[in-house]
Amino acid sequence: MPPLIIVKGKTQKAVMSYNTADGPVGATWTYQAKAWTEDVLGIEWFTNIFLKKCGNQRPQLLILDGHHSHEVLGLIEKARENNITLLTLPPHTTHYLCPLDRTVFGPLSKNYDRICSEYCQNPGNLVNKITWPGLFRRAFETAFKPENTISGFRSCGIFPWNPLNIPSAAFAPASAFDTNKPDTNEHPLQWVIRSPEDPHFMHTLSADVLLPIVDSETREAVESLISLDSSFSETIYEVDSVFQPLSETLSTPCSSTTVDWNASVNAIFSVDPPPQKKARINKTSVTGHRILTSDEVIESKRKIEDMKLKKEQAKEKRLKIREMINAKKQIEKEIKAVRSEIDINV
Repeated sequence: MPPLIIVKGKTQKAVMSYNTADGPVGATWTYQAKAWTEDVLGIEWFTNIFLKKCGNQRPQLLILDGHHSHEVLGLIEKARENNITLLTLPPHTTHYLCPLDRTVFGPLSKNYDRICSEYCQNPGNLVNKITWPGLFRRAFETAFKPENTISGFRSCGIFPWNPLNIPSAAFAPASAFDTNKPDTNEHPLQWVIRSPEDPHFMHTLSADVLLPIVDSETREAVESLISLDSSFSETIYEVDSVFQPLSETLSTPCSSTTVDWNASVNAIFSVDPPPQKKARINKTSVTGHRILTSDEVIESKRKIEDMKLKKEQAKEKRLKIREMINAKKQIEKEIKAVRSEIDINV
């Protein structure tokens, strides 16, 4: 898949100043004011590069990060027309889930630094718009190899599918929200590949009521007997009917006519609590992975586009009204000036 190279500039002249012939084979060169990816360039890449180079096999899955240029409505609709599913990764997870981040971008950066360092050892060599395309091509061809790409999909557990390739540390909470929990050697995603089994545990009311009041040795002995002999279980279930009313009675608070003088005194001299301020509503939302080509996402994108269009139309309408009012004031001003001249002449 050839790259899309974005240079800094506002016109096509910015691209013409580069020695594009020495760049990567088949690369598409374009420009942007700050050399950033934007919505229009996202559609251009998908239409002119990806669709032409991805082959005719369908359906296909394209995994992307959550950059706004990947979530343009035009790009999503075009992907759906071509039977291509777009999947966005959860925020801040590309270092674990993106194959490019795992095995391609690292070698690209290291090779580019090495190539430029070797090139600049000669004082007469400079990295500029003429020499940069050739240097980048060497680093690109070294990093974007099939074996690196295949290794990236394997290390992320995408293909072959293996969720255990993601390290357990990736599921650890942030230090600000960390809590003391018992250490376990089980992987957080072990449940995904484990065959479901439902172990039968003996849990009865009478056991909960009786066992806590005895010592630990007696409790362990009773529990072992319950697990070994089924007759104990039947007996315990019969005793449940006796202990159930007792448990409910014990859990019901008793009414008392005793006056709590401390509470009464505190109520007299207590200070009213300060009024609580309403918490500001945080409009940001935490999102996970999303299927961009799903009906729900496309419908929400269309609603957002309709709202933007209505706002733009309302803005244009206000501007026209303002222009008409200013024009009317200007005409009235000119009429007054003409009348004043006529009065002076008369």
